[in-house]
Amino acid sequence: NLENENFIPYCLTFYNTKLVNIIIEANDLNCNKAIRFSNSSGNIKKLIVNNSLGDAVSAEISNLEIADTKITSAGDDCLDFESGNYTFQSLNLRECSDKAFQIKRKSNVKIMNVSVHDSKYGISVLDSSYVKVEKSNINTKKDCLVVYRENDGYIGSSAEVNKKFLCKNNQYFKDDSSIIMNK
Repeated sequence: NLENENFIPYCLTFYNTKLVNIIIEANDLNCNKAIRFSNSSGNIKKLIVNNSLGDAVSAEISNLEIADTKITSAGDDCLDFESGNYTFQSLNLRECSDKAFQIKRKSNVKIMNVSVHDSKYGISVLDSSYVKVEKSNINTKKDCLVVYRENDGYIGSSAEVNKKFLCKNNQYFKDDSSIIMNK
């Protein structure tokens, strides 16, 4: 319950941290953001989060390379990243109550392979952010890819996808300030 006076906003925070080939696994976390990276850099070999009350993983002002990511059952976004550079080899995102992956506020994200299932939205790119997706298999209740500007302090966003971007429901959204390339 987010209203609880004993509620902890972040279960685990990496602040101003250099990460070297680490493995993170977390289960049943009762926090607004289960795992949080702030002003951190480096590489993560494996990132696994199961059953988080709020966002499973968030990052801000960071530069991260993550090889294998598996998120299952998040009460909000599975991934919520902003203001940084992020590279993912393999993303497996399931049962995200809102967005599977929210990319915002001048973020630059590259994804080699992403699978999204049983989530409300797939990838959401907003406020001067960019994503490049090499291969995907996305099955969501609403849009697979959303590209837009939310805040007037930013310009539109862009997504670069190719023929290997598979969206089961074929639903996409972009506003007039944003672009989806190669679709």
